[in-house]
Amino acid sequence: MSNAASAPATGSLLQRCRELLIKIKAVASLEKDKGLLEQFEEVQQALQLHRERSSHLLGVVRVMQGQGLVKNSDLPTAVQVAGFQKKIGALQKRLVETRTKLKVGNDWAGFDKETSALIKQLEDRLKSIWSEFVTDHIRNTDGFRPFRQIEGCAAILADLDVLSRQLTDFLSGLPKTDADLTAVKKASDQIDALIAKINLGEVPPAVQEFLKKATQGGISLTELTDEILKYLRARNFVSSLRVTSGSSYGR
Repeated sequence: MSNAASAPATGSLLQRCRELLIKIKAVASLEKDKGLLEQFEEVQQALQLHRERSSHLLGVVRVMQGQGLVKNSDLPTAVQVAGFQKKIGALQKRLVETRTKLKVGNDWAGFDKETSALIKQLEDRLKSIWSEFVTDHIRNTDGFRPFRQIEGCAAILADLDVLSRQLTDFLSGLPKTDADLTAVKKASDQIDALIAKINLGEVPPAVQEFLKKATQGGISLTELTDEILKYLRARNFVSSLRVTSGSSYGR
């Protein structure tokens, strides 16, 4: 399913949920049987929750799609959406013809369970994509910690810590607007600019260059020369560095 097709299809599904919710409210307002009223209220609350969560995630999808972070395979398929449309149709028909049996059988139970599962699946996928995006913009500045006492380094490293915490905070939720993605990129660019300004004094230029590259998205092991490794080992700095695989975003 193309991105262009997925949003209208999912939007249409939300509209059907809204219509079903309105119909249930209307029927419930006329119903005198206490037991049926309780059933209607339970279904009504569940539908409202599904609609709110789905609307929120659709907003997130639009934001992340705008930055090319969401692929076709990350979204519900046309077949899945059509299946939910069919179940909603069956529930609407039951409300009109036999409302006393709204929760009889698997129509409602199946719809409720499958909707929760699909929303959870989409939410987990979006969180995974967002986490990867943010993490890819975070810089590991541990390699500079041993140089905090060098004049001019302490202030820069303190600013780096602040910006790193700002980026880490973005991992606690999903982006709400384009401004969230812009903020992540801006903080990352500010970190890179600060790293470029670091002057490690008498540390050999080759070592300084290696540490900066290692912090700014990684560096090939082929650039770890004997000279650099000898310097890092002599000062017990090797433990501050880690080897990791490359990221999908090429940072």
